[in-house]
Amino acid sequence: MKIDYVALNELLFPVPDDVVNEIPSSFSDVTFSHLRSVKFEGITGKKPEMEIVKLLLAKSPMLVRMLIQPNKENGSVETRLKVLTEITKFPRASPKAAVVYNIGV
Repeated sequence: MKIDYVALNELLFPVPDDVVNEIPSSFSDVTFSHLRSVKFEGITGKKPEMEIVKLLLAKSPMLVRMLIQPNKENGSVETRLKVLTEITKFPRASPKAAVVYNIGV
C-alpha cells in the first residue's frame, strides 16, 4: 500500500471543529506503517488540518516525505509562517521524515 496524496476535504469533512480533539485518542493504537509519502494541498492552518498533519507525522514510522502546499489565496504570509512554525514542532515517528512546506512568499 502506498499513499501519495491525501485530500483533506474528503478525510475531514464533515468533522466539526469540536470533535477534532477526539481524533488523536481514537487513533492511539493505529500505525500507518506503509505510508511513505503524503501531499497536502490548500492547507489554511485550521485545527482539523493541523491535527491530521500531526497524526500522520506521529503515526507513520516509514514516512520519508510530506509535501504541504498552503492555500495562498486565503491566507497571509504571516499565517503561513505560523503554520510552518507549528508543524516543525510536531513529533515524528520517522527520523527520515522530511516536511516540505512551500510557503510561496
